[in-house]
Formats: sequence, C-alpha cells, structure tokens
Amino acid sequence: MAKGGLTITSGGQTITAGGLTVTAGGATVTSGGLYVTEGGATVKDTGLYVLNASQTIYNGGLQVSNGTVVVETMRNRSTIMRVAAKGNGFDGAVIRAESYQAATGTDNTYKLFEAVYDADGTPTKVFSITGKPRTQVDSGGLTVVGGATIRSGGLNVSAGGLDIAAGGLRVLYGGATIYGDVNIPAEQLAVNGISATGVISGTSAAFGGSITASAGVLTIAGVSSTAVITGTS
Repeated sequence: MAKGGLTITSGGQTITAGGLTVTAGGATVTSGGLYVTEGGATVKDTGLYVLNASQTIYNGGLQVSNGTVVVETMRNRSTIMRVAAKGNGFDGAVIRAESYQAATGTDNTYKLFEAVYDADGTPTKVFSITGKPRTQVDSGGLTVVGGATIRSGGLNVSAGGLDIAAGGLRVLYGGATIYGDVNIPAEQLAVNGISATGVISGTSAAFGGSITASAGVLTIAGVSSTAVITGTS
C-alpha cells in the first residue's frame, strides 16, 4: 500500500502469520488498549514510557535482571513505597535485602541498607546496615522502647558516659570493676546512700555521704568521709 493507509471500520484485523512490523511512525492505540495473549511484549530500544497512568501487574511479579529501580515523587504528603503482605498465614519476609558478597569484617564496606537525609544539599547518613556486618547509627542517636538485650560483646561506651534516669543499676553476675574515680555527691547519698550485701573494697574512696554495708565485708584503705560510716561487719 503506497499511500493513503488502511482504515478498518469494523470487524478488526487478524494476522495469522508473519506478524506486524512498523518501520516508521510507531503505533497508536486510541481506544481498547493493547492485549497480548501469548509471547509477551519486548521493547528493544528506549524502554517503556507510561504517561499520566499507573502500571498494574496482577500476577507474575516484576523482575529487573540487570539495572536499578528508582522511585521518585514531588508529592509532599504520600507514602512513596508501600509493601504489604495481605495473607493471614504469611510467614515469609516482607522485604529482604541480599548480597552475594561475603562479610568483609571492615568498617569501610558495602551497605545492605543506608538512610540519608538532605541528599540534594549536605548528605548526612542516619544509619546503615553494613557488610562488616554491623548496624551503625551515624547521627541522631537510638531510642529503644521495651528494653534492649545484649547477648554477646557487652556494652562499650567510648564517649558521653552513661546516664540512668530511673531504675538504678543492678549487676547480677560478674561484679563491677571501675578503673577511674567514683564520685557520689552528698545530696544523692542523703536519699539512698550506698547499700551492699557483698564486699566493697578499694584503696582510695571519697564520699560526701554515708556508706552502709548490711552484710559482708567493708574494706577501704584510706577513707575520706564528711559523714558517718556504718556497717554490720
């Protein structure tokens, strides 16, 4: 057909062999959409562009075999990405991040996950899960509701000290060893003092209040106190 094109007003067009090849001008579907029953659809160049619409996949999922996925929005009040497992008996992982690379054992390594704010200004890391492996909080601190349990490795505070606002400090096993000074203000001792059921020992201790040992042995060589030191043994 040299010119003028082809117009089908009713009945449609069926091609049983040879397929359909468009060498120029593309293909435009103004109504009814595009339906592929077998063989799928392959886009070899430029990719697939969806304008003013969304993409819905009912079955089969989405797989990107070699590339990245970027999701961006200019909306100020929206959830950019939502992943939901709607089955009542679901027992898998809603999101799983994998790396085929083994753990490196070093701090400067790859990340399984990284959270950054002010990315277009001064990028600042909040926290990351590294391939060391380690979960690292870089800014803002960590707030835990419900308590924290450390099963191995202990607790290491390299700066800032340790403040306990309520509940006190209780050591069940292993005792407590302090290599620096212990300073307890008198106003604190006036309320609670120091209570021990075991052994309190030291070579130099300065207290502004009282020391009470209800049982055990109180052994302090060189004691300086402005109040009363009492003990049962």
